[in-house]
Amino acid sequence: MNCEEIRTVIPRYMAGESDAAEAVAMEEHLASCRQCAAELEADQRVDACLREAMLEDEPDTSAVIRHVVARMEHVPWWQRYFSVGMPRFAAVGALVLLVFFVGRGVYVHQAENNIAMAAAHDHYMDLVVLKRTDWAYSGAPSAAFVQTNFPEMPDLVHMITPAGGSLEKVRLCSLKGTHYAHFVFQTPQGEVSVFLRRAPGEDTYKPGNVHDRSNGLEVAGFSSQSFVGAVVGQDGLVPAGEIAAQESRAL
Repeated sequence: MNCEEIRTVIPRYMAGESDAAEAVAMEEHLASCRQCAAELEADQRVDACLREAMLEDEPDTSAVIRHVVARMEHVPWWQRYFSVGMPRFAAVGALVLLVFFVGRGVYVHQAENNIAMAAAHDHYMDLVVLKRTDWAYSGAPSAAFVQTNFPEMPDLVHMITPAGGSLEKVRLCSLKGTHYAHFVFQTPQGEVSVFLRRAPGEDTYKPGNVHDRSNGLEVAGFSSQSFVGAVVGQDGLVPAGEIAAQESRAL
């Protein structure tokens, strides 16, 4: 070992963690190198001083503790409660609020992803697996559906139709217990599902943005002042995120 190598292994040697070969090489070098031997000795003195300081008897604080207890016994209980209990209560309360909001955020995120996956499943089963053509509202009758379910927005279909697309059919469906209108549009890139529901007031709870890898689908959630919804299309072919942004601006 040279001097540079010795300096890197001195801490391990002092801690007794060197293996036999390293310890022998270390001792052979120290026997012939005064500088390294002096550095090791200095390190050992510092280590000994630190250990001695750490092992010294703790100071006797019993007199101080007795004095504090005696003073507290003369303080009314309500003052003790507000001076000691309230800070502790406030700390616990802050921790509970933190856990609540963080936990709620995680719950909402997971719930939104679950809705998005339910939308992907509905799209996949209806348009890919079953290829249903028996929807009650397709073609011209879709206008009657919009008039019945969204009477305040007669131009809704025009507003949510993707660029270059046309409405194929529409029906009501349920995603995780919440009712949505399921619009299907034919676009140059393929069929696109738009799930839409009203979101009155501050209700902006919307599906998340997910990729259904097993079925090759992408879901992009969106929200506006009055509506929330999701766009579902084939991953990599249908720009679901762009269409969702368009829906949000239009509504």
